[in-house]
Amino acid sequence: MLELQLYSPYGKHEFEWQKQYGPVYSIKGCIGEDRLMVSDTTALRAILADNGDFRKSPQHQLVNKEVFGNGSVLYVHGEQHRRIRAVMNPAFSTAAIRARVSSLQACAQHLSEKWESRLESHSVAGIFDIFQDIHETTLSGVTDELRVVKAVMGYDVTNDKEFTKAYKNLVITGAKRSKMAIVTHAALLALPPWAIDVLKFFPPRDFKTLLIHCNASQRRADIFLKSQIEARKLGIEPENDLFNVMLDSHKSSAEVSLQEIKDQFGTITVAGEDTTANSIVWALYQLAKNPEYQKNIREEFVEAQESKKKEGLEFYEGLPFLNALVKETLRFYSMVPYSERIAIKDTVIPVSEPITTRSGQQITQIPVKKGQYVQIAISSYHRLPSLWGPDAEEFNPMRWLDGRTKLGDKALGPYANLLTFLGGPRTCLGWRFAVLEMQIVLCELVRKFNLALPESSIIETAHAISLVPIHNRGNVELPLLVSCA
Repeated sequence: MLELQLYSPYGKHEFEWQKQYGPVYSIKGCIGEDRLMVSDTTALRAILADNGDFRKSPQHQLVNKEVFGNGSVLYVHGEQHRRIRAVMNPAFSTAAIRARVSSLQACAQHLSEKWESRLESHSVAGIFDIFQDIHETTLSGVTDELRVVKAVMGYDVTNDKEFTKAYKNLVITGAKRSKMAIVTHAALLALPPWAIDVLKFFPPRDFKTLLIHCNASQRRADIFLKSQIEARKLGIEPENDLFNVMLDSHKSSAEVSLQEIKDQFGTITVAGEDTTANSIVWALYQLAKNPEYQKNIREEFVEAQESKKKEGLEFYEGLPFLNALVKETLRFYSMVPYSERIAIKDTVIPVSEPITTRSGQQITQIPVKKGQYVQIAISSYHRLPSLWGPDAEEFNPMRWLDGRTKLGDKALGPYANLLTFLGGPRTCLGWRFAVLEMQIVLCELVRKFNLALPESSIIETAHAISLVPIHNRGNVELPLLVSCA
C-alpha cells in the first residue's frame, strides 16, 4: 500500500504488479494487514453486488463520516442508504440532467470570458494555471442554487477563501505525503472511535488539515441549507436540483431529515466537484499535448451546429470524438484509483479465469475470511488489455471509435463499462451530470482557445483526494499556454 500511495506518477507499481501477478493478487497494508488487489471482472461483479458479503471498511467509513457526515450517502448503508438514494434519484434522472444544460453552459461561458479577459493583457498567448479555474467552474455547476445563496445570505460560495485554503491544503498534504505520514494515518484509522474523538483535541498535523477542511465544509453546508429554507419563506421559486428535491421530500413526508440533507451538500460539492474538476483538468492536459484532438472537436462542433439537428443534451451526445475523449480520460485517469471493502462474513469470490496459488494449485474461486480487506483496483481494471486492447496503457481516444474496445458482457459500471463511477448499489448517482459537465466545459474552451504545454513542463499524476497534476515535481497545478482560437 505504501508504494501505491507514495509514488508519482501514480500507478507505476500497481500496473507492473498486475502484469506480473494477474488481476488478483495479495499485498501488505500500511500496518501489515493482508489485502487482496482485484481487477478481475467476475470478481469485481461479486464484490460490488448487493449480497451483504462486503462493506466499506471501518477505516474508510471513519474518513467518510468525518468529511461528509453521519447522513452522507457515502457513509450510510443498508436501509438508510436505500432510503436516501431513493429520495436523491429524481434529481439525477435524464430529464433533470437535461434541464441543467443551460446553467452548465452559463458556467462554462463565464470561465471562457474570464480567460478572454486575462488574455487581453497578453499580446499573443498567456501561460496560467488552469487547475483553480476549473475547480471554481465545476463548483458553480454543482447546483443552480448558488445564486440564491448569494442573494439571500450574501455569501459567494466560489469566493469562500477559508474553504478554498482548506481544500488546497488538504490536496497538497495528500499529494506530498511521506512514508511516515501514510503509516501514521493508517495507524490512526485503526484506533477505536473514542480515541479518534480524543485526538481531535490534539491532532497530528495531517489529521488537523483534514479537520480544518471538514469544519469549513460543514460551515458552508450550514449556510447553504439555511439560504434554501429562507428563500422558500421569501417566495423565491426553487430550482429542481438535488437539494430542493430533498427539501420537498422532507416537507411532504419527512423521508429525510434536515441533517441528512446538509450531509449531502459536502458529498456533492466535495466528492462530486473534485473528481469532475480533475477529470476536466486531465482532459485539457491531453488536448494541450495533442493539437489534432482540438481540431477534431472544433470541426465536429461546427458541423453539428450547422446541421441544427440536435440541441441540449442530445447535441453533446452527438459529438463522437468529444465523447471518445471524455471516455478515454475517465479510463486513463481513474480519479479514485481504488475503493476499499472488507468481508463481513466468510465467503468466496469467483474469478473469470483460473488462478495459480503459491502452492501451484489452480482455483476458480478465492476463499475469503471475515475481516479480509479487498481493494477494488479501478485503475488496474482500466488497464486490462483483455478489455481495452493491447495499447491499454496508452491514452488513445480512437479506441472508442475504431472497435478495438470489445467489452461484451465482461465489463462493469454505468457509463461505457468504466468503473469510474463504480457499479452495483453504490454506483455514483451523479455520473450523468459529471459527463455532461465535462462535455460542455471542454466544448466551450476548445472552440474558443488553442491549448499547448509550456516548454520544459513536466506533469505527473499524484493521488491526493483524487488524481491531481504535479508540475515539475513541485506544486499541484497545471499551467497551460492559452491563446484565442
